[in-house]
Amino acid sequence: MANPASQMYLNPLAAQQASTASADTSAQMHIHKNAVDNAVTGVIGTGWVMRQATSFLQAHYKWREAMEALVMALDKLSGDANKHRLEYAANDDEWAGGFARIPEPSTLGHAMRGPV
Repeated sequence: MANPASQMYLNPLAAQQASTASADTSAQMHIHKNAVDNAVTGVIGTGWVMRQATSFLQAHYKWREAMEALVMALDKLSGDANKHRLEYAANDDEWAGGFARIPEPSTLGHAMRGPV
């Protein structure tokens, strides 16, 4: 069991939201990237040639590579956030189980609970 003092604190709800938002954004960007790819293919495929077409296509390829890198980064962020959320929850449960095994002192227990 790791030392809790050396652990980074994590808000599980925030990690879940980050994972979901990253995955949703990645999926939407992938859809838009494909739509732009299809539009570019339609324009270039109509017989547009010469240097303008080549330059446009090169610019599009650079853009597409950047979009693919961004989508991959968002997918990694989503996976990492979810993985760490699950690890944090498991570690939290493990430590909580340790505290649950501590017997309640009978003399302090009534004072801590308040009037019955």
